[in-house]
Formats: sequence, C-alpha cells, structure tokens
Amino acid sequence: SDPEYYKWTQWLFLQLYKKGLAYRKSAPVWWCPSCQTVLANEQVEDGKCERCKTEVLRKELKQWFFKITAFAEDLIKFDDATYPDRVKTLQTNWIGKSEGAEIDFVAESTGDTIRVFTTRPDTLMGVTYVVVAPEYPLLEQLTTHERAVAVHEYVTVAGKKSEIDRLAEDRPKTGVFTGSYVLHPISGERVPVWVADYVVGSYGTGAVMGVPAHDTRDFAFAKDYDLPITFVIAPDDRELDVSQPHIAAGTMINSELFNGLRNNEASKAIVTWLNEHNKGRNTVQYRLRDWLISRQRYWGAPIPIVYCDTCGEQPVADIDLPVLLPDDAEFIPTGGSPLERHPSFTHAICPKCGGSAMRETDTLDTFVDSSWYYLRYTSPDRTDVAWDNEQVKAWLPVDFYIGGIEHAILHLLYSRFITKALHSLDLVPYAEPFGFFYGVGLVFLHGSKMSKSKGNVVNPDEMVKKYGTDALRGYILFMGPADQDVEWQTSGISGVSRFLYRAWDVFHRVDTQSSSPSISPAIQQAYAKVSELLPQFQFNRCISALMIALNDLAGVRLSKREAEVLIQLFAPFFPHFAEEIWTTVLGHDTSIFAERWPQVTVEAAATLTYAVQVNGKVRGTLNIARDADEPTVIAAAKKLPAVSEFLDGHEVVRTIFVAGRIVNFVIK
Repeated sequence: SDPEYYKWTQWLFLQLYKKGLAYRKSAPVWWCPSCQTVLANEQVEDGKCERCKTEVLRKELKQWFFKITAFAEDLIKFDDATYPDRVKTLQTNWIGKSEGAEIDFVAESTGDTIRVFTTRPDTLMGVTYVVVAPEYPLLEQLTTHERAVAVHEYVTVAGKKSEIDRLAEDRPKTGVFTGSYVLHPISGERVPVWVADYVVGSYGTGAVMGVPAHDTRDFAFAKDYDLPITFVIAPDDRELDVSQPHIAAGTMINSELFNGLRNNEASKAIVTWLNEHNKGRNTVQYRLRDWLISRQRYWGAPIPIVYCDTCGEQPVADIDLPVLLPDDAEFIPTGGSPLERHPSFTHAICPKCGGSAMRETDTLDTFVDSSWYYLRYTSPDRTDVAWDNEQVKAWLPVDFYIGGIEHAILHLLYSRFITKALHSLDLVPYAEPFGFFYGVGLVFLHGSKMSKSKGNVVNPDEMVKKYGTDALRGYILFMGPADQDVEWQTSGISGVSRFLYRAWDVFHRVDTQSSSPSISPAIQQAYAKVSELLPQFQFNRCISALMIALNDLAGVRLSKREAEVLIQLFAPFFPHFAEEIWTTVLGHDTSIFAERWPQVTVEAAATLTYAVQVNGKVRGTLNIARDADEPTVIAAAKKLPAVSEFLDGHEVVRTIFVAGRIVNFVIK
C-alpha cells in the first residue's frame, strides 16, 4: 500500500476520532482462527470467515470502531441517489430499523432493572417469561446457585454459534431457566427469567419479553418448556383459538385497565402509562452495529493512536503522518499483529507531553481505504491535502458505480457512511458518494457461487484458447440480465462462437464498392433495439437483437454503409471482432472505437416478429403484418408447423398474448 495514500486514510480516521465517530472499547468480536484476525459482522457469512471459510469464534477484545450507527437513519434514506430496489432492500434490512418501546422489569432478587425492547407493547399483559441473551451482562447475577451449572453449559455451547445461526427462523429454539424472576411493571406478578440463544446481545437491549399467545416463536418455546400462555388480544371475527398464537389485530382482553381497547390503541395507552410511571418509553432500535475497523494484520493503514502512561490515549499529530508500516516485520502466526513484535514500531513519543508512549499495533480494515478513494482520484498529486475541494465540486459525486451485488452491505454501505460522516463535518459538499449504483449478479457453477477459495472456477484461458476472447466475452454478456445471478454453462459458448462465424461470413460478402446510403429494415430494427437497450445494461437482449438481424440477413450482400452500421452495433460486445472487420474488410485507418455512435433513421417495419411458445418454451417465430389484430396473430401462430405438432391432441387452457412480442399457448 502506498504511504502517500494511506497517510490520508489515517488523516480521515483522525477527523472522525476528533468528533467522537471513531472510538475504542472492549467488545465481543468475531475471530478467525485461520486468518488470525478480527472480522466485522459483514465479513462473517453463515458463521464462517468470508475470506477463508473457516468457522469463526467469539472473543472479548479491545477494538476500534467507527460509529456508523450514528447515521443509521440517514443510511435508510436514498433521496440523493438512485439505487435498484434490490440494493435498497438489502441495505434497509441490514440496518434493520424497528420502532417500539423499552420496558423496564425489576429483578426480584437484586433490584436490577432488566430493560427489554419490543415492537408489540400492546401484548405486555400477556408476558409469561423474559429471555436474556447468553452474553447479557447481568446474567451471572440473575442465575441462582442451583441453576449455575446448567446456565454455564448452555452459554458455552451458545458461544460457538454465529448470530446468523442463532437467529435462523427454521432452527429449534432452546433455552435454560436461570432460577430467578422479574416483576411485571404493571401487574407486579413474578415472571421467570430464561436464557436463550435466539436473543443476541448486539440487538436491542439483549433482553426480550416472551408473549407466547401472540408470537409464533414464543408460542413454540412455551410449548417446549411448558410455560404459561396468556391471551390478551381476541379476534373480532371469530372465536379465540387457544391452540395457536393470535398474531393479527383485535380487542384487548385480560389486560386490566386496557380491556376493550383496540390493540393499536392499547399500544399507545400502555406506553403512555409506562412513561408516566417511569417504567418505559417509545424508542427506535437498529440491527446495525458499529463498524469494527481493527485488524490484527500487517497490511492496512496503521491506526494513528499512541498510549501514554501520563496522558492516556492520544491521536498522532497530522504533521507526523503517515505512520509507516515497517519493512522488516516478522510474519509468525501467533494470533496477534506482526507489528506487536516490532520494537521500533511500537515505541513512540506522546504528542502531548513528549514522553515515551506505545503505538497502537492494530491496522485499519482495508475497506476504510476503499471507502473514500474516489475523493483522492480528484487530486492524486496533492501532498498538502487529502483532496482539493474545488476539484471535488467539479467531479463528484460519482455518476455511476458498477459493482457486485455483494457490495451492497459492504463497500457501498461503508462508502455511504464515510461520505455522510465527512459531509456532517463540512469536509465534502454532498451526502451520497454515488449517483447511481448498478449491482452485477453473481455467477454460479453447479449451484454454488464461483469462488477461488472453493476451487469452483472456470479457467478463462482455456475458453479463450478454444473459442476466442470475443466468444467468451459475448457468452458472459448473453447469459442473462447483468443484474441477475446466473448459472455457468460452458456449452453455451459454442452457440456464441457459431454466431460469430456466421457473422464473419456475412461481413466478408460486403459489397465495398456500393455507395447506397439505404439501410435494410433488419439492421434498422437491430439499431433501434441496441440503441435503446445498451444504456439500460440489457446486454443479453442487445446480442439477441444482433442474432435476429443476422438471421434476417442470411444470403444478403450488405452495402458498405450497412456493414459499417452493423459492425458498430457489434463493437461494444465483440470488440476484437469488430475492430478486425472495421480495418481489414471495410478499410478504415482509424479504430472503430474512435467513431461516434451511428445515426440511423428507423422506419416502422411493415411486419412484426412474434416468439411463439408452448408452455413457456419457444417453438417457432411468426412474421406477420404490423397491423394484424390479436385474433389474427393467434390463429396464424397456431398454424405454424413447429407449433401445431405440440398443440395437436391437447387442450389450450390459456393463451398469453403480448402485442408485438409473444404468443404463449398453455396446454394440458
């Protein structure tokens, strides 16, 4: 990593640190025993390290964090950017906003407040147990001597599970009674306290109330452990069925002074009562956790902090940046950073008192570096500032960002946070880094995402050697919509290869002496389609349009003007092929990519081409007059020999007609 770049990453860290947006605390973190480092929540997939796929562990360590949660509400707003719905949904779900109430129960034995978070305060009178997370800070005090062994064993097992596994809806819900009770905030009744791993300490308060009569998960838990079930909401349109939880709206019952209210009215009334008695309040919770940025690795920008016995934690002065990585670090898998064992690196001078200090040995998550690079692009040669604000105003925000869809809750989320944080500090003039994000789908092989670590990748060199670069490139673009996941099929490349061979023959029959300016209808239609679909990133449909045009041009000798237009339509998808035809066949001295997009007048075609399907599979194509009405098109489609053989002896139960495009016969 270039010190001239990570100098400014360290400077950025210090700007957030000075405003309280970067901080250090002791926290349970995910630890990869293979990579020997801490991982952020976003870097743990199915309980495993996203990099090496080793099962991760839970550890308690002092770590550095960015306070991304301070911008949680801003991050679920997308007013200043255009992102696909899929991306907005992924980010919104990851941030996980929940509106509800905090309610205080009091521990009977210790008097401690056990604060729970719920989105259903209307069900408070139906609470029959309270559940705390295995990592709940007061669990030890809540556990009686008689229950200590059982609780300890349960917590130990739970600590080996990832949050994703613990929160999975389809896994059995388990728990252990702590032996203690809390007092209900309204009725004063004793409520048993359980510990269960389906509650996690990182969300809400780490404690929830169990309302089995009105929650599917709680109902199953209560049945498994023979806990009471008290219904407090009755349906309006039928008798109350106590054999299953009632999740829907209704009228309050068994709820003392709230009986008879609609449950939505009761929610407000109950929170008002709790607030008046200092036992609860409205609140908003987010699933999003602060961004853990510490890494016990050599690579990454050293965190610019020193620890002085006299002055405590101190930021490195801007003038002393960058804090350089040593060139002679030893890489030994001890479970800590190589920087810890480098005396000249760890020894530092306190910037406040000038005394001896110890340097922070953790490095920053490399996502910190990549979350602001676009700012540095505007003025990469400046050595006095991270970026030139005048250049930033001229060039940014980025108009168009193309990335893998997996970036939606990693790089894109982090970049949005960094930009919003810098905007709040008046360091950049905008709050969104990208005007538009286009998420590219993943490629799967045999049902699994292609991954070098899994070894399920296709060697492109072999494909290029056999079929050529453009055939491979064309197949990748033709596999499906660019923003959707696709399954790799090597056999599909041969079809694109055959298409290019046929195109080669068509272009080598060009009448280069013809000066006719006219353009055939087939090329006009291809031009219209590609010009429309290319800016929409619908590359597969563009190539389909070229294939249709080539079929229509079978046996036709193109004029030079027609060939020039057609090969320019090929160029974005088959660049080497197009350049070869442009220079060797059509005789141009300059590159095809120096040309402007052709201008062609598209005349309305006299005919339309319909894809005719039977049960969703294309069985033929129909060329028919543009003004033909729906009954005429359907009748003609049925008469196609390739279609009629599938219809004979079957009943057409439904006909789907899409004007100008498709006729689909559904048969049985």
